[in-house]
Amino acid sequence: RAFIKLDSDTKRFYPYGSLASHVIGFTGLDNQGLEGIESVFDKNLKGSPGRIISAKNAAGTEMPFKYEKLVDPKDGLNVVLTIDETIQRFVEKHLETAYIENRLQNGAACIVLDPKTGEILAMSTKPDYDLNNPFYVQNEDIRKEIEKLSGSEKNSKKQEALRKMWRNKAVVDSYEPGSTFKIFTSAMALEENVVKLTDTFYCSGSVKVANFNIRCWKPQGHGHETFLEGVQNSCNPVFIEIGSRVGAEKFRNYFAGFGFTQKTGIELPGEAFGIFHDKSVFNVVELATSSFGQSFQITPLQMISAIGAVANDGMLMRPHLVKQLTDVNGNVVTEFEGEFVRQVISKQTSETLCSILETVVSVGTGSGAYIKGYRVAGKTGTSEKIPRGNGKYIASFAGLAPADDPQVVCLVILDEPSGGLYYGGQIASDRKSTRLNSSHRIRS
Repeated sequence: RAFIKLDSDTKRFYPYGSLASHVIGFTGLDNQGLEGIESVFDKNLKGSPGRIISAKNAAGTEMPFKYEKLVDPKDGLNVVLTIDETIQRFVEKHLETAYIENRLQNGAACIVLDPKTGEILAMSTKPDYDLNNPFYVQNEDIRKEIEKLSGSEKNSKKQEALRKMWRNKAVVDSYEPGSTFKIFTSAMALEENVVKLTDTFYCSGSVKVANFNIRCWKPQGHGHETFLEGVQNSCNPVFIEIGSRVGAEKFRNYFAGFGFTQKTGIELPGEAFGIFHDKSVFNVVELATSSFGQSFQITPLQMISAIGAVANDGMLMRPHLVKQLTDVNGNVVTEFEGEFVRQVISKQTSETLCSILETVVSVGTGSGAYIKGYRVAGKTGTSEKIPRGNGKYIASFAGLAPADDPQVVCLVILDEPSGGLYYGGQIASDRKSTRLNSSHRIRS
């Protein structure tokens, strides 16, 4: 005689599919959180199962007297994210278009942040994956390569592909920011009163620092220009000069002040460190190249956080993704509020810099982000990947709006475009982007 026993079980279902996949993460067959928020907040989300406690003897049979205790299951909590569903959808739509049109060889990332609270309103990495089928390799070419293999080689190749697919580029990768970093060199110089908007410079197309000839992106040079024009033109020689005026020690202090030497502490696994020059080797050449955003690496998360400080009257807020923990009835169990880290620059410097960056969009290299009727500020960036001369670039754009009282900051990174264009001002800023306004929150 056969006995059939039925046990109830649960399985996580993701109604939004691939939306915010690198943020939310997923669970395994045993409902254990494996990636993203699912992993970090697994204990909060899981709750505890019910059980029956009874008395048995050493042989495992029931004792002659009855003893049984029923422990009810306990529901887990809801994790309410700061992600704005509408903004997230727009980000993913346009980032996917940029990924395809520019034939990006190493993916793309975008982060949108509320500078006043540190809340991350959107975070996307492309290519992404379906949370309901996270162990399926999305890239068809790679999938076909895997199918040709067998045994351990096949399993190893698949695991490698999956790890790369799950990798949240916005958090775990570092990169050379290029000219977007000129925002911070400008902030340092303005704060230290070593430069004025009307200060004049001359760009011949290159400048000699020690024994090195460092070129501007414009070979024929920009000629005579003011500091304001130098920012609008994204002129390397101008920033080499103002970096020199700031000096190595103060440059390093501000670099740390903006948060580039520490992890942000975001509620996601695998956050990377940036890479910067040791004090003992930070000489005039390193200062020169650092002043226009090359020869060191930071993470996109560090970058958006620092831009937030520029937009927020110089106040650095810690970026975060989790807004609340609520119970099954929607009652708030834990509230996560914005965390002030430090004052990096003055309110006056912040306001001046935002006005300068607005002109970068209205008349400078960031004109692709200009939207009639809106005060958009920003800075483009193009960094050549190591080894130099290999023809591989990262195009980026950092934007904030409205320029006179920024409510949102955005960073777009396009890694290794191979469609012909590669300058940040050509492909990373896009005037076709739609204004975003919503208060929806995604729950995990």
